[in-house]
Amino acid sequence: MLFIRLIRSEKPNLIYANGSRAAFYGGLAGRLSAIPLVWHCRIAAQDPNLDYILSRLCSHIIANSKATAKRFGRRHQSKISVVYNGFNLDWLRGNHVNKPDLIQDDWKVILVVARLSRWKRHDLALKAFEKVAANYPDVHLICVGGPDPNDLTWSDQLRALAEKSKFSNRIHWVGMVDDVRPWYRAATVLLLPSDIEPFGRVLIEAMATGVPVVATQGGGVPELVTDSHEGFLVGLGNDDEMSRALQKILTNDGLRKSFSRRAQKNANLFCLQKHINEMEAIFCRIKI
Repeated sequence: MLFIRLIRSEKPNLIYANGSRAAFYGGLAGRLSAIPLVWHCRIAAQDPNLDYILSRLCSHIIANSKATAKRFGRRHQSKISVVYNGFNLDWLRGNHVNKPDLIQDDWKVILVVARLSRWKRHDLALKAFEKVAANYPDVHLICVGGPDPNDLTWSDQLRALAEKSKFSNRIHWVGMVDDVRPWYRAATVLLLPSDIEPFGRVLIEAMATGVPVVATQGGGVPELVTDSHEGFLVGLGNDDEMSRALQKILTNDGLRKSFSRRAQKNANLFCLQKHINEMEAIFCRIKI
């Protein structure tokens, strides 16, 4: 009732919701107030209890990737627009950002930027690093991201696994950081071993700063990265393929520089202004 009173007081032209819960309540209020709802969906996994209801309550759905759009099947594709996330590329590429003090000049850095959640598959990153580290003593694994508050035991398991490694002194758990740019500056390659990424934000962040990537090819990742162009795409759960891809980038300066140039160019497609323009166009064409 409070939501409905607020709508009737402010008289908006449309309701915009980010999460599924907000879309549910916003959609109900919108129906009662004859105001269209736009739901910005950023999760590719289906919700069997809510998707049918939400897709009917929404006037329009914005998906952050084609992979996310597939969540709703063919029936509702006419009311779905894909708008990729936008990035402040000038900020990411800031000239006055230095690499962290932890990173030595002679290190080659495999960087993982992700919360320590099971589906982010840090366990695969550790396995792949183990195979690379055995041959290259100058390679270090840097993991930026805090524990998953809903699964703190996973963080403990990962750290225990890392401590058993023969190369544990080259595995670094940084935790949460306020500014990730210094870590991209220090990275030789970004590794994203997730099971399914609905988008893969860190890929664009890394590529914008000229860092080649190795990522699993599920979800929205292939929409952002072309295999053997800005980096390598590998099979889900395949740490052998992952380690081979990492070694190619770490040991071939020419390949790495080529990937870096293409990565920066590709990242330009995801500038913030393009995102704003596409969002504005959707809002303007929603029938009031």
